[in-house]
Amino acid sequence: MNWLRTLLPRLRLQGAQVLVTVAHTEGSAPREEGAGMLVSLQDTADTIGGGHLEWEAISHARDMLARRTDTDLHRFPLGARLGQCCGGVVWLAFERIEPSAILGWQGCAARVSRGERVTRRLAHDRSSEFSSGRDAENTDGNNTVSAGTLLQMGEDWQLSQSLQLQPFPVWLFGAGHVGKALAQLLPPLGVQLSWVDSRDDAFDAPPAPGVDHVISEDPAREVDAAPPGTLFLVMTHSHAIDFDVVARILRRDDFSFCGLIGSQSKRVGFLRRLQARGLDTSRLTCPIGVPGISSKQPEAIAIAVAAQLLQIHANPASPTAAPNSTERTSC
Repeated sequence: MNWLRTLLPRLRLQGAQVLVTVAHTEGSAPREEGAGMLVSLQDTADTIGGGHLEWEAISHARDMLARRTDTDLHRFPLGARLGQCCGGVVWLAFERIEPSAILGWQGCAARVSRGERVTRRLAHDRSSEFSSGRDAENTDGNNTVSAGTLLQMGEDWQLSQSLQLQPFPVWLFGAGHVGKALAQLLPPLGVQLSWVDSRDDAFDAPPAPGVDHVISEDPAREVDAAPPGTLFLVMTHSHAIDFDVVARILRRDDFSFCGLIGSQSKRVGFLRRLQARGLDTSRLTCPIGVPGISSKQPEAIAIAVAAQLLQIHANPASPTAAPNSTERTSC
């Protein structure tokens, strides 16, 4: 839900925005129902799939800003009208949001960030209205905007859309080059990132939205604070700290992933020492990252690791938990 995170600052800095929502699809479409993007007179944020469809949507949204139209709904046949090979049909809902609506949207964003389900209702004759609930009706397996329901009777239409943040907790130990690259990649993917390091000057800047900086003299102690289902990444500046953190993680039985950066030789040494302590090492992944990416550039490693986390988050039983044959060193 990148658009929900960026809506408030855009309203404050740029003024009126048009929220474009994929209200309904038939057949193949470039984005799922519930996807959204923001359009201002200056630029756009997020995407409904790119291509000619997005170009048409941006043009219509800016026309709405000029004409001060409040809401609109359009049907786009992708093949016949837009020449896109998807070939399906997409209904897009358009809503102009003024800065005067900040309080309502601020409350919506706050409730979603607390894990609540918020139902948004948009109609042909009125702007968004919000109500809260405990459980999401639909989730897309990622940071979640549900597909929702579009009701249409002639020119009268209503979109009901449930918004809820699906937990995706990642605890990242180490603020080195790969850690910094991951901290840039993960939050836009819906990750709630806790980033731990023992050094006072480890972090270059204040934490970004969705990131919690933790400076701890004993990083291994922080493992116990992570919620069940956490995906752990261990890549500190010290092999001794790495070992203590991994050992602490393996003493838990409620984590989703434990990944350790390093080479095959590091893996062998860690396994021998961990097993000597009576720990089950079957769930330790080292090296980390999806296979097939051999580059040791920090950014490339970060991309490989982020892809692995997305696979595991979408399918906890995924074989991506198996050790990657590509070495990832922490040097």
